[in-house]
Amino acid sequence: CEHAVLREKWTGEIVAYTRLKLFQGHEIGQSYSAKEFDVVPNFSHLPSILEIGRTCVHPQFRSGKALSMLWLNLVPKVLWSMRAKYLMGCVSIHLEDNLARAYYTHRQIQQLGDHQIIDIRSKRAFEPERPEYSFPQDERMPKLFDTYLGMQSKLSKQAFYDEDFKCLDYFVFLEINKIATSFVMNKMVQR
Repeated sequence: CEHAVLREKWTGEIVAYTRLKLFQGHEIGQSYSAKEFDVVPNFSHLPSILEIGRTCVHPQFRSGKALSMLWLNLVPKVLWSMRAKYLMGCVSIHLEDNLARAYYTHRQIQQLGDHQIIDIRSKRAFEPERPEYSFPQDERMPKLFDTYLGMQSKLSKQAFYDEDFKCLDYFVFLEINKIATSFVMNKMVQR
């Protein structure tokens, strides 16, 4: 298991973090994702699957730039050093004090196109209830979800309710060769 950390240039404060673990298909049942989603039937035949786990971004840096910087620095490692062919993991949305955003995010995921969805079943499926009230910002998909979709990732329609972290997890899958050059170039220009 390896860890990737992005620090603020002047203070050294950690602003983004993720965990990386490489699996071969026959080992996929040992992954964190396999505890929440039925991944073994779909991926046990695939080589070099890199699981990305619990990516966290400091609240003050959630505009998208920190995540993009983390990814830009990971791309060479993932492609050349680790030689991963696929990426998988979970993308989460907290439920505590965030029910409206979780509900609208879930609805938007249900409406994604076939090319953005992967048919993976959750081991503890959860459907968020419609909130009594919401604000316009609740209806926007979180930046992390948008970033993964911008990289041509696929998301599961079913969410797993993670009791420990009080959040909904959606499975994420990406074929490395489908990382769009335009995404990487666009993010490099924004640096």
